[in-house]
Amino acid sequence: MKIIQYPEDRRKVIVGYSLEELKEFFYQMPSAIRLSAIKRLPKQNGFREGKDTDYRLNLFFRRMNRWNEAEWGIFSKIWLSWTASNDQFRKLLSFRTGEELEDVIEKMMKDPEESSRVLRSIVSGEITQELIRSWLKFSPFYIDMETLWLVTLAPTQHYRKLQNRLDALEEQMGTNFKNQEDLYKMFFETTQGNLSMLNSSIAEIRREIEEVTEVQNEIAQISNEFKFIGNKTATLNDEMDVLSNLIPSLVSNNEHFKKQLESLVERTNEHERYFNDLSSNYSRLEISLNEINSNEDITNKAWGMRDIQHAAATEKVDSFIERNIVFQGEPTKLSSIESIASHLKNNFNRLGIKLADAKSVSFEVLCAVLSNQFVMFSGSMSMIVAEYCAASLSSHAIKIIKVPIGKTGELVSEERIESWLNETRASGLPLVVIFDGINRSAFEIYGSHLKKYISERIVGLRKEYVPIIFLATLLEGASVLGLSKELLDIGPVFNTDYLGWSYKSTTPSIPGEIDPCLLTRSEIEINDYLELEDLLPNGIIEHGSVLWRKTLAVTYKTMIEINPSFDFTSVNFGWLIPMTMLQLPDHVEQLFDEVELDERSKALIKNMTAEV
Repeated sequence: MKIIQYPEDRRKVIVGYSLEELKEFFYQMPSAIRLSAIKRLPKQNGFREGKDTDYRLNLFFRRMNRWNEAEWGIFSKIWLSWTASNDQFRKLLSFRTGEELEDVIEKMMKDPEESSRVLRSIVSGEITQELIRSWLKFSPFYIDMETLWLVTLAPTQHYRKLQNRLDALEEQMGTNFKNQEDLYKMFFETTQGNLSMLNSSIAEIRREIEEVTEVQNEIAQISNEFKFIGNKTATLNDEMDVLSNLIPSLVSNNEHFKKQLESLVERTNEHERYFNDLSSNYSRLEISLNEINSNEDITNKAWGMRDIQHAAATEKVDSFIERNIVFQGEPTKLSSIESIASHLKNNFNRLGIKLADAKSVSFEVLCAVLSNQFVMFSGSMSMIVAEYCAASLSSHAIKIIKVPIGKTGELVSEERIESWLNETRASGLPLVVIFDGINRSAFEIYGSHLKKYISERIVGLRKEYVPIIFLATLLEGASVLGLSKELLDIGPVFNTDYLGWSYKSTTPSIPGEIDPCLLTRSEIEINDYLELEDLLPNGIIEHGSVLWRKTLAVTYKTMIEINPSFDFTSVNFGWLIPMTMLQLPDHVEQLFDEVELDERSKALIKNMTAEV
């Protein structure tokens, strides 16, 4: 198939069309032709076969203003396929094959008279104005006022439908007129017979009405007499009812007086018994008062011991336990993103994580750290993985904070964070802080300062010369709290139980020391990427908070900066699946049905939906 060259003026006009107009033109083709046309577009990774049609169209048409000759060639082939798929155009343009169609188009583009002749033939046929306008709108032909005038000569779609409707109505009216004429004749003959019968019946009914009127007059007279008798009877009955009601009332009043007298006698006796009881109780109270005075000293001592125990328990909850970890050996200097990713992957593999999952999780952890997020680990190996991660990034300064049960005050004050920052400024190296069991207490209550600090770093409101890396572990069991949106808003959760683990011998981690300049780089600006809503499975983005969406957006930007060809599904395991399980636990499998998942994500969804 030849490539029809679009003139420059037509390209400028077509580039100005909206994405919806281009997609509407594309979807006017039959499904079989569309399937063949979509194969010409660039294929996108991360989608199952047949599920990426709309996504590929969006990418192709949004880049229209940057198309090269090859991509304009693809568009010309789509337009030719659209023309060839319409039987009316095939008949009026007199072509049977794609080559004949290309010859017709080339003649029309070279010879204006030939183009005018073909257009006159088209508008005089059965094709509607709307279809001709759509064909010309995306064609390579120059469209002038004469062309637009010729198009107006073609019948509109509304006119075509109206003409067909009028023909059908005319035929139906002829049939109805014939049927009604026959019915009128039969009705007239039947009416004549019925009128004769009706006249005779009317005369007979008049005689019967006269007889009925006489009977009704007699009945009315008798009825009036019965009403008079009934009124008299009702009056007598009312008088008898009044007399009957007076007798029970008199008897009832007599009984009531007797009962009141008996009640007064009984209440007098009760008052006497109550006075006697008060006298005896007063004597017993005097004896008890003496005993209470003797036991008062013992009670005061017991309450003092209880206050001491309560104070000790309160002091234990409010305590701040901080310990440092020291790793032996000279740390490996990590001065590039590639060296950090490789070092982190190798240490995870030394711990026992299979190489494929070690590569994936090290890339995701690194992106979260570089975008200043709160990196959390859950599962049975959470603390060990967190320590290996800390050793890989900054082995010289690692602090572990154990979160107490029942904490109601701020765990990390603003002064504490400032003191940590002073340590990093003095050493010139980043500090790693691990929160052990962050869900032993409610993070919403004790972690407000910490969340505010991390949130400001994520959105770019706070920048330090040498920042702090925050890690945490989530515990499981009946005595701890579940995962909350407050935590997911500021970072990912990596479940260590659903990573691929080998059973080879575990070797110690190799200490690392990350260059602080890599943690304080400026956020990149990306001009040629889709909106966040286009990258996520339908039905997820609207259930996350604004902070969670900003965290997800900065994650995408960091991943694109590190690896421009990364797979969009890299955010599934740590970010999307945990939030979806928290907000829409009954719809996880449905929402991720069209997304290509790796083995760890499939296992995570399968086991978590089974628990629900």
